Amino acid sequence: MKKFLVLFTLLALSISGFAAQKPGKALPKDKLLSVISEYRHNEGFHVIKLGNLATSLVRSAAKVAVKVDGDQEAAEALKMINGVRKVCVVEYEECSGAVRDSFNSKLSRVLSDSELLMEVKDDEDQVFMYGIVDDDASAVRDFVIYVPEDSALICMFGSISMDALTKLIEMK
Repeated sequence: MKKFLVLFTLLALSISGFAAQKPGKALPKDKLLSVISEYRHNEGFHVIKLGNLATSLVRSAAKVAVKVDGDQEAAEALKMINGVRKVCVVEYEECSGAVRDSFNSKLSRVLSDSELLMEVKDDEDQVFMYGIVDDDASAVRDFVIYVPEDSALICMFGSISMDALTKLIEMK
């Protein structure tokens, strides 16, 4: 979780540089989900998809838990992801090497035209973050975190509030 927060911190600190640039290309959500669907039946390929309704229910349950606990950091984290409408998490570490290589190759081609927000080298792993920064840098839309060496992909479709992220970082 700390690694994830550090990556978000780096993203928040560098977001102002992206705001001055022209808006990037939108993520090809349909192609991305199509590649995931193509591989989801392979042995060791695990996919968790939460649609609009499921994401809303999870968020509502988390809000109740936050009210009961009174955890201010968790409340800010919920504000940060309040605009996220769909989530897809893929873990394919247990797949054969050929399946992993094939999936990574297709996924890289799909993401090649998307806006690369940041590339972070963490030990031996490279973490790629894609998304679209709003003109006023108040939010990132359709955010994807891709770690090919760890065989992991996280897609959050919707928007992530940079104000809430900044508040959460300040609380740490």
